[in-house]
Amino acid sequence: MSQISIVRFAGREANVNAFIINNATHAVVVDSLRNREEAAELAQAIRHSGRRLQAIFVTHGHPDHYIGSRTLKEAFPSARILVANDAIKADTLGFSKWMDSVGWLEKEPQMKPRSDDAPEGFDYETEIEVLGDDRLVLEGGGVLEVRADYPATESGHMSTIFVPEEKALLTSDLAYHGVHAWAGQGVLREHIANWVAVLGDLKAKHSSPDLRVYPGHGAPADPTLFDRMRVYLDDFVSAVTSEPTNVAAFERMRKLYPGFEQEDFLLAQSIAFHGADGRAQKNRL
Repeated sequence: MSQISIVRFAGREANVNAFIINNATHAVVVDSLRNREEAAELAQAIRHSGRRLQAIFVTHGHPDHYIGSRTLKEAFPSARILVANDAIKADTLGFSKWMDSVGWLEKEPQMKPRSDDAPEGFDYETEIEVLGDDRLVLEGGGVLEVRADYPATESGHMSTIFVPEEKALLTSDLAYHGVHAWAGQGVLREHIANWVAVLGDLKAKHSSPDLRVYPGHGAPADPTLFDRMRVYLDDFVSAVTSEPTNVAAFERMRKLYPGFEQEDFLLAQSIAFHGADGRAQKNRL
């Protein structure tokens, strides 16, 4: 019997997931939610488990995956905040600087980059460590296999975790389940093509029907999620390419994917970036 277990902690904001990977004595959290309140609830759940938090692993540099990191670190001072490589570390700081510049961190001032203007802000350079390995060994037993060689997809740089003992793949935002995918600012058409190709690669590499897929947003699923995600992305590209207006593209995606979460933000922002209205505006400039 495996000594490893994986617990999904479903965030309310952005329908984003954090995952607690446990053995009998220790835990690693994968991603840390979009706000400090939910991160504090996550910390409480770890305390109640009686396990020691070894690390907070951030899969990529989008804020819904790292904003809660400081809250968890303050709750568990010995835990390390880890990313797979230098590029993801740079992404987190770069995104936070941008959010701070447009006022998007006013509700989360603890994650403003530390500066003369924000002396109580977060020291990204010091606090975030680069794992620099393709394995994260869980104290007390268990190995997490880290992969971060993906081309630009939903994010410029992305990492995933495979847990051999559980036949489990934590895909981060390479897969969404029942939630509209982010293809907004920064996700170019060629990145979507990369994304579709990566999903095909994951399907080929992780071909066991027993595999459990843990997406960045939405409930765990089986490996058919890879194909369903590819179809979703193809449908999205078709909608924004062929529909004459953003409203028409939005309605087409709503009809194709009824009940999917995050219509008003993830879908709307993605269509705003790729849809016909945006192309028309660029052509007028």
